[in-house]
Amino acid sequence: MSEKMATYVPEEIAPTYVADSRYAGLSCQALAQTDLAEGIRFNQSVTTARRGVVASGLTPTPKAGFSALISPNDRATLALGKGTLEALHRAEVRRGCPWSPLEVVTF
Repeated sequence: MSEKMATYVPEEIAPTYVADSRYAGLSCQALAQTDLAEGIRFNQSVTTARRGVVASGLTPTPKAGFSALISPNDRATLALGKGTLEALHRAEVRRGCPWSPLEVVTF
């Protein structure tokens, strides 16, 4: 990946562990393609979670932002997405791929 992509997700949602061994046989190019596809899927999950908060009619406050209002199902999806991206990044580092992994930025 030549450009860093930023994905915004609440930092208090911890990633679910995903073994990077599932990506061990992939080339750097295949890892990059998988990373991009998973990043897009993850961004869609973030959008879905935000829409769920807006649709609930609840208003985020300075003490409790969007993250406090995210449903348990959306939290689980975001945690798995974070874990998947972390596993891909570990696999890219192990393989010695020449680009920076997708950056996960919190809000």
